[in-house]
Order: sequence, then C-alpha cells, then structure tokens
Amino acid sequence: MFFFSLSGVLVKSVNISIHPLATTLGTLYCSLPLFFFAWLITDGQFNAHQWSVRSLASIAYLGIFGSLIGLIAYFFVLQRLATSTVALSTLITPSFAIALGAIFNNERISHQLIMGALLITLGLGIYFWGKRFSLQRIKL
Repeated sequence: MFFFSLSGVLVKSVNISIHPLATTLGTLYCSLPLFFFAWLITDGQFNAHQWSVRSLASIAYLGIFGSLIGLIAYFFVLQRLATSTVALSTLITPSFAIALGAIFNNERISHQLIMGALLITLGLGIYFWGKRFSLQRIKL
C-alpha cells in the first residue's frame, strides 16, 4: 500500500505528459518480478491439475481488467484529478467487489457488509459534498 500511494504522489509530482499505458506497463514490469518472488518463497508449487476453467477465467479477468485496464484508467484519472481524490477510489472498490460477488458468484451479503458499504459511501459523500452543508455556510 505504501508503494501504491507513493507512486500516485510521484506520478502527480512529475510535470510531464506520460501516456497512462506507458505508466501502467512500467508498473507491471516492476511488480511482476516481485510477485514471482513472493510466490516462490511462500509456496512455489505449480499444480496445474487443480485448476478449473472458472479459476483460469478469473485470473484472465483480473489480469486484463483488474491490472491492465484498471491501472490505465487509474493513471488516466490521476493525471486529471487531485491525488487525494483519486486515492479515495480505493475505498469504494471493495463495495463494488462485494456486489459483483453477489451477482456473479452467488455470494451471500450480510447486514454487516451492507452497513459497511453504506458507511463507506456516506464517508465519501461527506468528503466530497460536506462543504455544502457546513455550519458556516448555513445562515441561521
């Protein structure tokens, strides 16, 4: 998380026009060897006989949409908005993941998950639109 946040600040501090695809490919080139090393020291097993079509499709989806397209969109938005605003997008992502899990994977959603998602959404709403409702602006 530290390096993810640091990359957002550093990309924003450099005042050059870098295409989001170039930034994404640089990010993936740097992170892929680290992921390989983490796999190697934690498990290092390659059990292809345990793979299912659904797990391979999930990995392909995450590779294409979660990494490639997601990072291109992230760096595209980062060039146009404040770093603090873009960083808040990571807060809403788990709520979308929970909803997608319920829709496509028939996962159960508990009341605690719904309350958590609502609190996150409320917090983001207060952050973005809270100044409109501040006590200083309301004339009594």
